[in-house]
Parts: sequence; C-alpha cells; structure tokens
Amino acid sequence: MKYVTTRIITTLLIVITMAGSSKAGNWTNFSNYQQATCIAQRYNELWVSDKGGLLMYNTTTGEKTFYDKTQNALPSLTIERVRVHPQTMDIWIGTYDNGLAMLHNGTWTHIPFPTAAAMLYEMKIAADGTVWSATTEGVYKYQNGSFTLFLQNNAPWDIDLMPNGKLLCGHHEPFIFDPVTLSTQPINSSVFAYGFSRVIAEDDHHFFFSTDHGELAEFTDTTETDTLHLGYARDMQFKPSGNLLLLDQDNILHEKAGAYCQTIAFGNNEMTAFLSLPNGEMWGAGTETGNTLFHYNQQGQTIETDIRRCGLSDNQVSRIHNTSDGNVLLLAGNNLQKFDLNTQTFHNMPVDSVAAMSINDVLETNGKLYVGTSYRYLYEYSTANGWRQLGNGILPHAEVKRFDTDAQGNLWMAGYGYIAKYDGANFTVYDNSDHYRLTQYMRDIHCDKTRNLVWFCSYDGIFKLENGTVTFYNDSTAGIQQYYDVVETIEEDANHNIWFGTVYGGVIKYDGSTFSTMILPEHVGNQFVSDIAFDGNVMYVSDNLHGIWKYENNQWDSLTINNSAIANNFVYALNIDTKGNLWIGHHVQGVDVYNKNGLALQVEQLTNPLKALAYPNPSSGIFNIQWGSNENADVTIYSPDGKRVLFIPDSINHLTQFDLSNKSAGIYIAEVKTKSATQRIRILVQ
Repeated sequence: MKYVTTRIITTLLIVITMAGSSKAGNWTNFSNYQQATCIAQRYNELWVSDKGGLLMYNTTTGEKTFYDKTQNALPSLTIERVRVHPQTMDIWIGTYDNGLAMLHNGTWTHIPFPTAAAMLYEMKIAADGTVWSATTEGVYKYQNGSFTLFLQNNAPWDIDLMPNGKLLCGHHEPFIFDPVTLSTQPINSSVFAYGFSRVIAEDDHHFFFSTDHGELAEFTDTTETDTLHLGYARDMQFKPSGNLLLLDQDNILHEKAGAYCQTIAFGNNEMTAFLSLPNGEMWGAGTETGNTLFHYNQQGQTIETDIRRCGLSDNQVSRIHNTSDGNVLLLAGNNLQKFDLNTQTFHNMPVDSVAAMSINDVLETNGKLYVGTSYRYLYEYSTANGWRQLGNGILPHAEVKRFDTDAQGNLWMAGYGYIAKYDGANFTVYDNSDHYRLTQYMRDIHCDKTRNLVWFCSYDGIFKLENGTVTFYNDSTAGIQQYYDVVETIEEDANHNIWFGTVYGGVIKYDGSTFSTMILPEHVGNQFVSDIAFDGNVMYVSDNLHGIWKYENNQWDSLTINNSAIANNFVYALNIDTKGNLWIGHHVQGVDVYNKNGLALQVEQLTNPLKALAYPNPSSGIFNIQWGSNENADVTIYSPDGKRVLFIPDSINHLTQFDLSNKSAGIYIAEVKTKSATQRIRILVQ
C-alpha cells in the first residue's frame, strides 16, 4: 500500500488544538523508551534519543529527566538523533517527522524543515556549528538561522562530515559531495545497499560503507581496499586509537589488526545505540530489554539502569476499551494492561504465553476476558478456570481479528473469511461454505443491538447479517463513495447511526435507511481511518496518516503533531473512558490522554531504589551481586529457559556471591528482591 504524505491546507479547515476546549483541558503522555536511536554526552549528562522521547541521565547522581511533548514542548517523540553543539553546548535533536529542535537554557526552540514532508535520516553538527541533516527530501544545511537544500534529487540515507568540509554520503553506493562546488564524486564499490546504508569517515582519505545486507567496505582515497561480511552495522564509531567499533545488534565489534572481535556482548538485548568514550567506557541502549541503559565501565562491569518512564508495557498500542468496572483496558504490543482511573496506575492482566504471541483484540464481558489471536484461535480467561483455548477444529481459520457482543451477551467475532457467534458453549459459523460469499480480509465487526443485526467489514466492502441473510454493500451502493471498497472499522453513535471508517474514502454513515459519505478534509492520497470514537455528539476519527479529526456541528477540526500535544500522527486506537477522557493509542509512541475537564492524569515515574549490579559480568561462573538498599534481599537465579537454578535467601550486607561455573554458557537472570523493590539483572556465563 502506497501512502501519500502530501499536505494540502483547505480554506474550510479550521486548525485548533482541541476545538476551544483545549484551554481548559490537559494532555498526558504515557510512553517508554523502547528503541534508542542515539546517545550523546555533555559534561556528566548522558542524553539518549529514542522513538518514544528524550532522556537525560545524570551519570553522577543517577537522576533521570524525561522530555516529552506535553511537558517540554518537543516537536515530536520520534527522535532520530541527539547531538551536542560544539560551540554553545546546547542540546540539538533531530526528529523523524517534525524537523529539528534546540534546548538552550532550559527552553526548547523548534526549527522545522522548510518542506513539511522531509523525514530525517541523520543529523550532524560541524565544528563551526553548521547543522547538517540528511532527509527524504535531500540534505539540509542550517546556518545563521536559515536552511539550504542540497542533493534534492539524490537524497542519501546517511552522511558523515569530512575534515575538508565535504560530505561522505551513503546511498545504494557511497559518494562524496562538495557543498562549495556542488560537485558529486561517485565511488565504485563491490557492495550494494538496497534500502539503507551507513557511512563513517576517519579522515579525508579513509572511510567505511556498511550496507543493509551485512557487507562492510573499507576505502582509502576512494579505492576499495577490503570487504567483510559482518551483519548490518546499526552504528559505527571510532575509538581514540582509530580502531572502528560497530554495533551489530547484540554485540559491539572491535576492529583489531584487520579483524573484528567481540568487545561487549549484551546477550539478546538487541542494542540500537551506543557511545564509546575516550576513557574506554561505553554506554548502550536496547529495545528487547524493556527500556534499559547499559554502562560498560573501566572495571569491565556492565551495569544496567532501568529507563522506563511509566507502567505502560509497550509503546505500540493497538486497542483501547473500557472495562466493566469503569477503567481502561489496553492492548500494548502483545501485553494486556488495565489502567485504574482512580489510582492512575497500570496493572498487568494475565495473558497465556501461547496467546500472547499474536493478539489482535481483547474484550471483557460477562466476567470473562477474551483474546483474539492471529494463529491460536480464541482464548477465554476466568478466575475460576484460568485460560482456555476455544475454536480449534471449529472455526474455519485460526485468526480471530475483532470482537463484539450482542444484546443477549453472545460473543461475535470476525476472522479470515468468516464470522462466528459464541454463546458460551457453542459456535455458530458463517463462511463461504454456507454461500455467504464472505471475503478473506475481515477487518471489524459490530453488533447493532437496536436493529438486532450484525455489521462486519472487509477489504471488499460492508456486510450485514440479519435473520440469517447476508447483504453486501460497496461503492456501487447509493451514498457510498469509497475507493477500492476497503473498510477498516465500525462504530455506533448515541443516535444509533452506524459509522464505517475506510482506508481511502473518508467515513460512511448509515442512518437506518440510507448510506452517505463524508470525505475528510485531508483528501489527497489515502485516508486510513483506523478507529472512530464518540463523546456525545462529537465524533473523533483517527486518520492513520494525518492525526485525529474532530467532527462537531458539521465542522471538521484537526489535531496533528504540528498543532497539538499528540505524540504522533500515526494513531491506531481511540477511546472515550467513563470519565470523559479521550485516549489515543499510537504505533510507537504509547498513549496520549486528553482530559477536557482540566484534571490532568499523572505519569507514574518509575525508579528502582535497589541500584543493583552484577560483577564481573560476563564471567566464567563466579558473580558478585551488590545493591544499594539497606534491606536484606532474596537472590534468585533463573536459567536461559526460565527455570530457577539457585536461590539465596535473606542475603545481608548488601552483597552476595554465587557460583554458576557448573552451568552451561548462556544468559541467566539474577533477581534481587527486598521488601520494597525488585530488580532483575542479565548475567552472561561464558
């Protein structure tokens, strides 16, 4: 599917933050740092940019400062680069979707690119203070308050600054660009990048080119001198000795005498950013670890620091529903969480380990929790019976895409080429075997309790099941003006009108007798309506490409990353909770909550008072565990397959030692638990 990002501002569109009510309301962002993109150091501060925000970590005190859009006026939470200005020592960030920003004396200044469609790949600051940005539109130079655009028709994926003032550029092949003469020097290489590449220059004569399929080419005076296959280099940096360091997912590789050896192994943490310091220390940040900062110190110890900001388990939030007790249920990644609106805290819901592999939707009804999966059918949870798998051998396909319940409490589901009803004991299946002509790509299902029928939609149009008969509607139906018949979501308003959100053609309304279509104001290209929510007579429409649209009194208003505090325009889910808050689920930026009554929710700042560390780590088997709390601790060691292999109860003196030398090599987990806190540390037995 090709998405068009061209923006057209129409004269009919009134752009406001929240249609007048925003002055009384507050935004709250719940997100964590799960995909670090860059690390920079200023004095004793470590700055970590991430696709979920910006962190300043004080290496002396351990204090963490989080920056987001709601409190700190960042232009975006999708931050690709963080740099320290060599002259002013100001902090600069480059965002993927909203230009640059500078932090000076505690105040952020937004510096958008001249072209709004420019998406950032790389940002570097030269010794003279010039800021260079590689974007989808070309390379921007920012100097003396203005931009100059280069390489508009040959936009590189990566750039590095050479001492002679030229730019080393990485595209399908490397090339050198001279911004003074505007000349481009192609460089012949035996390796080729298909979708992305990285470059790094040691000096004017010696540089490296890394491709997206694992090839590393070395050049001297534009002549290729060596080629190695190492795996894709996420990042490359030079040590003060001149040797090259490469971040290759789980390891930092060190070039020595023409060969690359492992310098630091971070297990299966999938590191995405690192920083090498002149004193031999290194800092790294990863994704699969669940928001962890790693410090490899001069003693050879790897110390982990939790950099979670809140209790949200995953920044990819695809479904948000209200619970029967008046709280909010979220599907974050493959984790289910309940947000308690009274205590304002997240609570993890029980998830079967098999079901958690691929959750599509979740629903709480009749005192039970239902989970629909892509490959494992339907799961039901109750406190009495635990988890039960349902539908295997009955449903025609393993996918359960979406849920709803009818007036009788039956559970209805849509899956791959079928819909089905589950009454708590038996399934009734409707699929092509019954000549219903249902298509494969079912997207959503809705029980119309007023009319006692079921609506469901697919990539081919709209279906209605009434009294056992299926009726099909598409763009040949009067009032429907969609393109390609792709319908994504269904919602019902307080007046029992049924609304359908499409991928290409705005929203469709059914008033009980006729259909009508409303095209969103951003009518160029796709209009991927991912969800619809109603707050009384106000309709919110999440446009997966252009933020959120609010429809009230026959007027469309816009909320985007550019004119509101929402974290990103790519919105998956909308929900109005029982207190009237608007919940917005993002693709990688967590959750935004808007409270129109002016009572802001609080972000639960997570800190770990234990500050436990393991050393030496890695080790051949002998480890020390030390923690900063004055409490005694139980220390439990878990094997790579999750089994408990060692338990040391009631350890005192804030230190204990244990021996795993008789265990096989691998990554183990050391859990340190006191009465007030718990911390887990990854340890590597070599």
